[in-house]
Amino acid sequence: MTKISVVLPVYNCEEFIFETVASILNQTYKDFELIIVDDFSSDNTVSVIEQFKDFRIKLIKKEKNTGYTDSLNYAISIAKGEYIARMDGDDVCVSTRFEKQVAFLENNPDVVLCGTAIKFIGLDNGVKIYPLSHDSIKIKLCFGTPFCHPSVMGKKQVFLQAPYDKKFEPAEDIHLWSRIVNVGKVVNLDEVLLHYRAHSNQVSVSNREIQKQNSFFVRMEYLKNFALKDKFSDEELKIIFIHDKIHSLQECEIVIKFFKYLESKNFLINEFDVKEFNLMIDNIKLNMLKSFFNLKTFFRFDSLLFFIKHSNFTDAIKILNFKKRIKLF
Repeated sequence: MTKISVVLPVYNCEEFIFETVASILNQTYKDFELIIVDDFSSDNTVSVIEQFKDFRIKLIKKEKNTGYTDSLNYAISIAKGEYIARMDGDDVCVSTRFEKQVAFLENNPDVVLCGTAIKFIGLDNGVKIYPLSHDSIKIKLCFGTPFCHPSVMGKKQVFLQAPYDKKFEPAEDIHLWSRIVNVGKVVNLDEVLLHYRAHSNQVSVSNREIQKQNSFFVRMEYLKNFALKDKFSDEELKIIFIHDKIHSLQECEIVIKFFKYLESKNFLINEFDVKEFNLMIDNIKLNMLKSFFNLKTFFRFDSLLFFIKHSNFTDAIKILNFKKRIKLF
């Protein structure tokens, strides 16, 4: 039995696909098949792929464009491997990626999915380390993305049990993680095993708005035990989960009320580790408040009353320190 099925959906990525495929074929771990599903590209993507003469490559050429999640689910449905490794057509694997992920999964049979740290290439740079433990990943999923999608490797059965759902594109990965965390243990390795390319052809502004909306629906389901819709209107919840900035003191009130409720509710139902959860929501709350208060608005009379009303002097000092970069005594 093949150990790994590498699932690589591609569409119009002729500029980067050669480097991507080469990085997969040059892995130190050799027992894999590479399933490439081309979504009816209109450029030379297929021609570039066909330059490779490697028996491990299975190239599927769709006769019409049916979308990213269709490509993923089809590839998984024909996969012969014990594990599914994800890749995208513009990223680059470190040569030891498969070797290290397989070793980890084999040595930790209770783990069903394993991601890695990444190094940005292209228009961005730097390294990103994702939450490492299962509990930290569950908490991160409340407000963020706990994995780099093309870095993950997991048991094929998990992907069959929780297939990608087209209606959540382009947030299909968030939806997937929200279900897999309840199937088994998930982790991230703190080692960079993927070079993630940032470039101008990624998610467009319009798609980013759709992504936010679909992520919102996923998180409402994920946090259903908090009964958020019983306490807050959709508009109030969208201020928290969708809007980038706070625009009024009224919205600041909603933010403080929301995070205070989250903290107390989690203490009661014990959904997430209390200490780590409180630390995360305190940071998110503070960053949201910083988006509204600046040196001009901070010293307005109504702003000062706001902090007095909420006895929120710790946040006030943190915000002022952030804005002025000075120490207050």
